[in-house]
Amino acid sequence: MENKLDLTGSGGSAPKGQQTNFAEGFNLGLLIYILNKSILWIILIVAITVFASFIYLRYTPRIYEATTKMILQLEKSTQILGIDNLVFEKDPTEINREMQVLKSTMLLGKIADKLPLDISYLKEGKSKFITEDLYQSAPFEILPEQIAPEFYGNPVYIRLVNKNSMVVSYSFNGDEFEKEIKPEQKLKTPYFQATISLKPDKLSDGSFNSLYFVKFNDKQTIINDINSKITIEPIEAGNNTLAITYADQNPEKAKDIANALATEFIDYDLNKKREGMGNILRFIDGQIDSFSREQQAIQDSVAQFKINNEIFSDDNSSQGILTSANALQQALIASENQLYLLQNFKMLLQKTKDYSTLPILQFKEEEMSIAGEIENINQLQRSREIRLLERTEDHPEVRLLDKQIFSSKNQLLKRTEYVIDNAELELGKQRERYQKLMSKIYSLPELQENLKRLNRIADAKNKFFYNLFDQRSNYSIAYAGIVPDYSVLAVAQLPKTPVSPKETQVKIGGFVLGLLLGILLVAIRYMLHQSIISTQEVEAKSKVPLLGIIPSYYTPMDRSQIVVTKNPKSTITEAYRAIRSNLQFLNSSEGTKIITTTSTIPGEGKTFTALNMAAIFSMLNKKVIILDLDMRKPRLGKIFGVEQLKGMSTILSSQSTYEESIVATEIKNIDLVTSGPVPPNPSELILTDKLDKFIEYLKGKYDIIVMDTPPIGLVTDAITLLQKADYPIYVLRASYSNKAFIDSINKLYEESEIHNLGLVLNDYGRGPSGYSSNYGYGYGYGYGYGYGYGYGMYGSSYGFKTGYYTDDPGAKPKKKSLFQRIWNTLKP
Repeated sequence: MENKLDLTGSGGSAPKGQQTNFAEGFNLGLLIYILNKSILWIILIVAITVFASFIYLRYTPRIYEATTKMILQLEKSTQILGIDNLVFEKDPTEINREMQVLKSTMLLGKIADKLPLDISYLKEGKSKFITEDLYQSAPFEILPEQIAPEFYGNPVYIRLVNKNSMVVSYSFNGDEFEKEIKPEQKLKTPYFQATISLKPDKLSDGSFNSLYFVKFNDKQTIINDINSKITIEPIEAGNNTLAITYADQNPEKAKDIANALATEFIDYDLNKKREGMGNILRFIDGQIDSFSREQQAIQDSVAQFKINNEIFSDDNSSQGILTSANALQQALIASENQLYLLQNFKMLLQKTKDYSTLPILQFKEEEMSIAGEIENINQLQRSREIRLLERTEDHPEVRLLDKQIFSSKNQLLKRTEYVIDNAELELGKQRERYQKLMSKIYSLPELQENLKRLNRIADAKNKFFYNLFDQRSNYSIAYAGIVPDYSVLAVAQLPKTPVSPKETQVKIGGFVLGLLLGILLVAIRYMLHQSIISTQEVEAKSKVPLLGIIPSYYTPMDRSQIVVTKNPKSTITEAYRAIRSNLQFLNSSEGTKIITTTSTIPGEGKTFTALNMAAIFSMLNKKVIILDLDMRKPRLGKIFGVEQLKGMSTILSSQSTYEESIVATEIKNIDLVTSGPVPPNPSELILTDKLDKFIEYLKGKYDIIVMDTPPIGLVTDAITLLQKADYPIYVLRASYSNKAFIDSINKLYEESEIHNLGLVLNDYGRGPSGYSSNYGYGYGYGYGYGYGYGYGMYGSSYGFKTGYYTDDPGAKPKKKSLFQRIWNTLKP
C-alpha cells in the first residue's frame, strides 16, 4: 500500500530548483559536489601529467628527417632515335620492386662503404639519458688499423685534456683500460689499434674536458641501422615518384644518407641496363667475326675462279632459266644462313650456364615463338637478380626462379631444335628443287654458270654480313643513349626542425591527459557514491511516505540535544513543526500518541529526532515523556545529565517502580525514563508484557510518548516497538545513509505490521545534499497537507520577513564553494 504525502505545499509540484535539474539516474548536484571535492586532486593530476610531459621532452632525443624525391622518366633518348624497342622498358607499375631494391642489403652496403659510418662519434648530453651523435662534427678523428670482431659496438671513451693530450679508456669483458696519449700517437690495446688526430676546425673551448666516446661498427650493424630508420614510399599514387626519408638524431647525417641512397640507386639502375646491352653487343660482334671469315672465303673463291679460268666478263644468255635459278639459289642461301644462325644460337644456349641476358635476334615470322621464349627467360633472370639483392642463392624464392629459368631454357632449346629440324627439312626441299633446276641449264657453259653461282653466294653473304653491321650500329647507338630510369626530383636539405618529439603536441597532450584522468576520477567517485542526497531519490524508491526534511544543524555538539526550544524561529524548528503537522494528519484521533524513532545504523539521527519531536510537541503544551529503549547503548541519561540507576531495564525486570523511574527534565512538559543499567537480555525484556503495561500506565498521564529504539539494522528490537507506535518514524540521514537502506525499509513496510510508518530525511544540506538544495541552508521545501502551512526562506505565508532566520545559530556558517555558487546561479 502506498501512502505518500504531498510535502510541497504546492499541489504536488516539485520545489524550485529540483523540478528539471535532475534527470532520472543522474544528479547534477552530486556531480558538482564531487567536482568541488576533487578539484585539488584534478589540479594535482594535471600538474603531474604536465610535469611528466616536460620530463619526456627533457629526456627524449630530437629526431630529424631528411627526404630525397625521385621520379621515373619514361621518355628516353632511344625513343627520339626510333630504336627504343631495342632497350628493355621499365614497367611503371613495378615501383614496389624498386622500393625493395632501395632497401636491399646490396644497396645499403654501398652506403655503408661510401659514408663515414664505420665509427660513431658520440658525446654525453646535459643528461646522461641522452647522447649526442656528432657524425662529422667531432673535434677529433680516429683511424683504426685493426679491430677485434668481438669489440665492435663497445664504447671507447675519449677526454681531450688539451691540444697535446687526451685520455682514452674503455671497459670490456672485465678488462679496464685507460691511457693518456698525444694526438697522432699510435694507440695499441688488446682489442684494437688506431691513431687519433685532432681536427683544428672543429675544436673549441668546450671541447676540452668534455667526455666523448666512439663505437666501431661492423658493416651489418650499419646496414641494419640504416634499414630501421629509412622509409621508402610513393609520393602520390600513379605519378611515378618516390620519397626516400631518413630519420636520425643528427640532421646532417640524415641528409647525407638520403641523398647517397638516391645516387647509388640511380647508378645501380644505369649499370644493370648497360650490362644487358653489352651482352647483346658481344654476341653480335661474335657473329660478325664468324661471317666475315666466310665472306672473305667466298670472295677469294670468286677471284681465284676467274683467274684460273681467265674469265673477265659475264654472259647474259639463258637469262630466264638463270633468273629462276638465281631466285631459288637466293632463297636457298637465306635458308642456309637462317639455319646457321639458329645453330649458332643453339650452341650459345647450350654453352651459357650463367644467368646473363640472352640476345633477341631477328627471326622469321614462323620462328617468332623463340623470341617470346627469350623475352620470358630474360624477364625471369631480371627477377632473379632483384631477389639476390636481399637473399642468397640458396633462398627458396631464388631456387624457384632457378628452376623456372632452367625449365624455360630447356623449353627454348627444344623449341630451337624443333625449328632447326623444320629449317633443315625445308632446306633439303629447296636443294632438291635447285638440283632439278640446275639440271636444265647444264647445257649452258659450265664456267659461266659456276661464276654466276659464286657471285650469287658472295652477294648473299655480303647482304647478311652488312645486315649484322646495321644491327650492331643500332645497338651501339642504344648503348650510348642509355640513361637511368630515375632522376632526382629534389635533393634532401639539412633539416632545421625536429619531427619528434613534437613539443606543442606533447605539452597539450599532457594537459589533456591530466584533465581526462581528473574527469575519470570524478566519474569513478560519482559512480561509487551510494549515499542518499536528495528527496527525489527517497521518493522514487521508497514505498513509505516522506514526513519531512530536517536541515543540517552546524553548531558543534558532543551528543544529540534539543535545539527547537533554543531557537523557536530557526529553520530546523520549522522543519519539526512541519513533521508534527504531518503526523497529526496521519492519525488525528484523540488520546495519547506513541512516537517511535529508529534508523538502520547508528549516526543517522534517530535520538536527535526523538528528542526534538518530544520538544516540538511540548511547545503545544502537551505532556511528553521520552523512553530510552536503546538499552544496549543508552544515551539519553547522559544527554539530560541524569544517572541511569533506574530506568527501562529495571522497570521491565521489576526492580523499580514506575514512579521512581520517571525523571522530570529541565524542559517544561518533558519527562524522561532512562534505559537504566545495561541488561544482558534487552530483547527479552522488550518482548515481555510488562512493557505494554508500562505504556498503558503512561497513557493515563501523558499526551505524547516518545520511544528511542536501537538501530533496526543491527537488532530486531525496534520492529516490536514500531508496531506499538501510532507514529513510527524511520530516520535517514542525507549524505550518510546508503541508498540500499530504502530497499530494507520497503521490505520492512511490506512484511511487518507497522501502520503509518513514515520517513524523515535528517541533516539535509550538508555535503552533496547541499548541492541538491535550492536554498543556502539546505532547507528549501514547504511542509503541509492542506492546512496552509508554507515554510520557506523567501516570502513564506507564515508571515515572517527576510530577517526570519537571523537568530538561527545552526545556519550554515561556511562560505559556499565556487562550484556551488556557479550552480546556484545557473539554476532556474
